[in-house]
Amino acid sequence: MQAGNSPGSASFGRLTVGPGGTDNYVFAIDDATGTAGPSPDALGHVSGWGLVKAIQQPVGSTITSGDFIWTATPSAKLTVAIDTLVNPTTVGTDVPGAMAEFDPTRAYSWLAAEWAGRIPGRPVR
Repeated sequence: MQAGNSPGSASFGRLTVGPGGTDNYVFAIDDATGTAGPSPDALGHVSGWGLVKAIQQPVGSTITSGDFIWTATPSAKLTVAIDTLVNPTTVGTDVPGAMAEFDPTRAYSWLAAEWAGRIPGRPVR
């Protein structure tokens, strides 16, 4: 699975990571200081990194949980590939290359997943 427009966003009513769900994920990034889950601009360009979301949304007469379910284990792993792309990326066209604004002497943190519900087995805060 790869989120959205490479990079972009993908939303699910409930997100399962591991057996029974996503077990391979491509994290695409083209700008180290861009935004998570970017939307295309007027030229169809995106700049930032991929974001997957578990959201609460209506489906018929019910609302999805927005839960994040982790089923990956040491024997049933989640495989993550990191693809760095040339910035900006045109929607639907992944051109491998060095991401913009990356400084190897700096630490980075990129939000890759968010959820509206809960993670079963973890206390609600």
